[in-house]
Amino acid sequence: MQSTMNPLIFTRSLFAAFAAVLLSIALVLPAQAQEDLGALYNEAAQVAQQAQQAQQNQEHAQARQLYAEAHEKIVAFWELGQEMEHDGAIAEGRRLATQFQFRAGLMADRAEDYDQAIEHFTQALEYNDEHSRAYLAKAEALRKSDRFDEGLEFYQLAIETGDTEEQRTAERTVRSQFHFLASSRLGESESPSRSAANEALSHLERLQDYVEPNANTFYYRAVAHEALGNYDEAISMASQALDIFTGSRSDRARIHLVRGEAYMAQGDTQQARSDLEEAMVGEYRQRAEALMEQLS
Repeated sequence: MQSTMNPLIFTRSLFAAFAAVLLSIALVLPAQAQEDLGALYNEAAQVAQQAQQAQQNQEHAQARQLYAEAHEKIVAFWELGQEMEHDGAIAEGRRLATQFQFRAGLMADRAEDYDQAIEHFTQALEYNDEHSRAYLAKAEALRKSDRFDEGLEFYQLAIETGDTEEQRTAERTVRSQFHFLASSRLGESESPSRSAANEALSHLERLQDYVEPNANTFYYRAVAHEALGNYDEAISMASQALDIFTGSRSDRARIHLVRGEAYMAQGDTQQARSDLEEAMVGEYRQRAEALMEQLS
């Protein structure tokens, strides 16, 4: 009896690997077993196609439900492959079960159902603990649901297992989130309190447990140390920021401004003037000019 599976009807991105499995099933399994496996596989494929259509139509909640249904059907295929001890069917079942859970998670995330997304990504990772995109997606869903600290473990795993793009995305997000936490404390008033400055420094120290600091990290440290009256440390942090900064002149101005203020506090008029002149750009000009007048 001929198998009911037709690999031509399947979307390539999900089902391209099954042609080899189909051939191996036809070679080693009896006709009834081929038909049973083929029926389960086609059921999963048909639902997955509906899910992909819903995804293309931006119907994210519906797509999530359909991917979850396709997952249930491919798990039945996988389990039957295990009963028949067919390695190809087992491997394909695991691969597609992982993909369906991952895609269901993406659709739940886009529908802003982050708890559901986290469940799907967790299941995908149980099937494949080297799925770097699932680590990253789970970390992002946790962050969006205000559970950033829980997500740090999964950002780290994405960095360890992902390709270059995934690593950069994870590192950039972790760094940006810690910068946001620090800057939120420092920006609550023109003169941050000691407790706010210390809390900002704590966030920036934690950052280094996961990623390398960049110019913004050193800048926020400089601001915090200036607020604490640690002017030598503020100057050192600002100098390190300037050494590696690669942005625009207007963004660079804020680093010169904080270093100029620290030099002023130390009574180093010459160095303060030099930095304040560099800070007279854009939104920092007014503050820099006011400080220069105080030096006159």
